[in-house]
Amino acid sequence: MLRQLKLRFVSILGAVLFMLSITSGASAEQVVASSEKTSRSAFPVYTDVVHYELVRRTLHTSGKLANKSQQRLSFKTSGRVKNIYVDEGEYVKQGQLLAELDQEQISAQVKQAKSLDLDAQRQLRRLRQLYKRKAVSQVQLQTAETNAEVTASNLRIIKFNQKHATIKAPVSGTVLRRMMEENEFVSSFQPTVILGAKEQGWVIRSLISDKSIVRVHVGDPAVIQFDAYPGIPFKGFVSEVAAAANEHNQLFEIEIALDPVDQRLHAGFIGQIQITPESVDRIAWVPIAAVVEADMGKAKLFKVLPDNKVTLREVTVGWLDSGKVAVRDGVDDASHIVTGGATFLSEGTLISSLN
Repeated sequence: MLRQLKLRFVSILGAVLFMLSITSGASAEQVVASSEKTSRSAFPVYTDVVHYELVRRTLHTSGKLANKSQQRLSFKTSGRVKNIYVDEGEYVKQGQLLAELDQEQISAQVKQAKSLDLDAQRQLRRLRQLYKRKAVSQVQLQTAETNAEVTASNLRIIKFNQKHATIKAPVSGTVLRRMMEENEFVSSFQPTVILGAKEQGWVIRSLISDKSIVRVHVGDPAVIQFDAYPGIPFKGFVSEVAAAANEHNQLFEIEIALDPVDQRLHAGFIGQIQITPESVDRIAWVPIAAVVEADMGKAKLFKVLPDNKVTLREVTVGWLDSGKVAVRDGVDDASHIVTGGATFLSEGTLISSLN
């Protein structure tokens, strides 16, 4: 009897344990299913916080080195070049003779003009004496006076041309180019020597776009790098800003004046220019992966709402820099945006942040 009771107790206990095992197994499966359902409803992405800051956007361009004052010197009259006394790269002092024309012809013209002027003055004196004796009319006297004035003027013009049949250095500086050689024939005002004035210093000129010109002001500091002196920065500042665009390429010219240096420079050096404008921009840096659309200075990205859903926002783009986008407006400061996985989202998608 006792043996039968023990067998019945074992049987009931086994049945209870079996039922408990079934019940516990069902609960675990429900928990896993519920968890999988939750993970499927929230899309995993990377997010970040937007922070605005004031930045000075550096402007990069290039330009050609030149003397601040480059004077194209020429003869007043045409003729044959008799002598050129300087070579390119030579330093000259103010008043030094640089070149001269063969003056045989112009000397003959001066002699002729002097003779005509002397003759006109003699005729005028003679007619004045005759006019006092009423031997000639007033018209004849006036004609003689006019002729004397004309011959005197011609003499002054020819003497002026003779004076400018030579080229002298108007300032001290360096001969940048010698445009003519001896025995060549030159026309009047044809450039013969290009002189760079030493006192005016060096400048580097560059052409920039309309978007850049509005950011540059006279006095903005600049740093220039030349290939001839690698690793040596040359400092300067913006000295001139064009008020109108070049009619051929629609670009604006700026001029940067270099600080005095000990290194030997040559006109024509190409320099890489870095200008730091005084103006500042209020921008927020956003990874380029956050942008889902972009067009004409505008872009769209996803902002995270308090309920972890996303909404598409249009922002104004300032510029791009090393994989980042400078955003001017469109999202508030301290807002959360999607920075990774944004291309897989749509308006109202529920997200979960992986970071």
